[in-house]
Amino acid sequence: MAAKRTIWAGLDLGSATTKMVVVESLDGEPRIIAASESLTRGVERGVITDFAKASASIGRTVEDAEIMAGFTLKEICLGTAADYSRGINRRGMACVDGGTVRPQHLVTTRRVAVAIPYAANERLLAAIPQSYSVDQNGTVPHPLGLRARRVDGVYHLVTSNVRSLETLLRCCERSELKILDLHLNHAAAAEAVLAREEKQLGVCLADIGHGTVNVAVYTKGALVHTAVIRLGGGDLNQEIARELRITLEEAERIKVKYGCVHASLLKDGESFEALRLGGGPPVVLQRAELFSLLEPKAAEIVSCIRREMERVGPLSDLISGLVLTGGGASLAGLPELAAEICERLPVRVGEPRGLGGFHSAVRRPGFAAAAGVALLAAHGGIGPRSGARLGLVGRTLQRFRKLTGEVGP
Repeated sequence: MAAKRTIWAGLDLGSATTKMVVVESLDGEPRIIAASESLTRGVERGVITDFAKASASIGRTVEDAEIMAGFTLKEICLGTAADYSRGINRRGMACVDGGTVRPQHLVTTRRVAVAIPYAANERLLAAIPQSYSVDQNGTVPHPLGLRARRVDGVYHLVTSNVRSLETLLRCCERSELKILDLHLNHAAAAEAVLAREEKQLGVCLADIGHGTVNVAVYTKGALVHTAVIRLGGGDLNQEIARELRITLEEAERIKVKYGCVHASLLKDGESFEALRLGGGPPVVLQRAELFSLLEPKAAEIVSCIRREMERVGPLSDLISGLVLTGGGASLAGLPELAAEICERLPVRVGEPRGLGGFHSAVRRPGFAAAAGVALLAAHGGIGPRSGARLGLVGRTLQRFRKLTGEVGP
């Protein structure tokens, strides 16, 4: 019998680069068949500021992926933080008629949990289940089929600015792409980078992008806290460009090639050349000077990550420690710096895992979110939608309101 073949494409519109990963799933085993990356224009700190430029960035990335894959992409799954508003934990409950927990009872717990006041321009982006209990006795991972009078569910709710979300979806619509599903970037990166055991023991994932850091904290296998920090690798570039009087492009090149944020990696007399603004011969600079510019800003970013971890509880409770991913995680010395700031907590750099194929370029921190979106789609087995045909934005938002029982204005 021939293997069942399904194609999934995951897209991540970042502030600096837009990435896509195309996965072929043969009987549930995902394998990369295409990946692409292009510079992003029209996005600042995760928010679309120029519709035409952002749409063009998506279009270029999709076209490159199509050339590599050898076919046209019509449907994609999208990762987003969509101008993230807040993440909170809420409990919902349902009375179990008939004495056995059924799917409709879990739907009711979700609807009760998300019935909170929403701001005028705020909508629910995700309601992620954390745990369930029956008759208020302990926790159970899978309550379906259990005998009970009452079932409770705890959910992590993430809200978003609805206008930003609509703009993001319209950018995809302009490239004639149908959105099969939306995934929170925090959860997508975690899917690609974290092992199940790490989530169970307690871990913080920090996805360091160009303009923001997406933070996700897991304990006992469940997502318990999310946050977006309005700092990122672009702030390091700004610091270098301002102090050395060079272009942002030159600052990025220097940061990647010579940047370091831990003194143990420096060697006496190390130097490099930089091109000044306005042309002229390159100037020779000491690597120690570059370190003095980068280390304070990197320490500020890590300190912000630590504060988010401490909102959940003591750092020592996160036995698996801190996992850094995203493009900014590749900065030399960042794990060592983070370990010092986080009281010697275990720190590692996370790369996408769980995907076969030959594209080694995807196995780097910057592709965590895009690879995670493709993995979530492949593991979720999303199928065709039914019902009346709507515009892309209306159809997607209507689906999320239906799934989450959204009651916001």
